[in-house]
Amino acid sequence: MSAARRSSSTARPIGPSKLASIKAVAAGIPGARLVLLDDLGHRPDIRRPDIVNPILARFLGDDEA
Repeated sequence: MSAARRSSSTARPIGPSKLASIKAVAAGIPGARLVLLDDLGHRPDIRRPDIVNPILARFLGDDEA
């Protein structure tokens, strides 16, 4: 599991207990990668595809992204 933080707009921060739960879920999924995108809120794929698309491409195996 890898974690990365990136910042962009305004959204509510994730509290420590919720973050611990998120990390536990990701750790329990074989092959999962946890990427935390600070301040993007709901639907980061639409709000900031320039950040999300390369992350998804790497996860799906397109090393050129």
